[in-house]
Amino acid sequence: MPLFRTHHVRLTIAGHDHLFDRFVEHYDDKTGNHRMDHVVSGGGGAPIYSYRGEQDLQLYASTAAPVHVQVEHPIRPGVLEADNPHHFVIFEVDGDRLWLQVVPTVAAPFLPQLTKIELADQ
Repeated sequence: MPLFRTHHVRLTIAGHDHLFDRFVEHYDDKTGNHRMDHVVSGGGGAPIYSYRGEQDLQLYASTAAPVHVQVEHPIRPGVLEADNPHHFVIFEVDGDRLWLQVVPTVAAPFLPQLTKIELADQ
């Protein structure tokens, strides 16, 4: 993560966890304020995970010193396995703007309830 912050990476996309998750990291360095979105999508077919509680985001932020890091967790997976159906993600890009849409592969409700998310400076 320090290397990503050094080069002002705007977005990381990861899999492996069998659910959908999104974190937003805000950080300050000598060049100003920055934002990095982290998207985890791993609902492609393997058995789904359930959400077991919030990680210690303060501990994560404290390891970034001397850079000041603040982390939000705006989209959390559901607590029940049924709340996290298999899914895929559609990315839409227009110049420097990016949107993502999480699409469940079943008719069951999807928590979090999502339509489209714009990943941009806010």
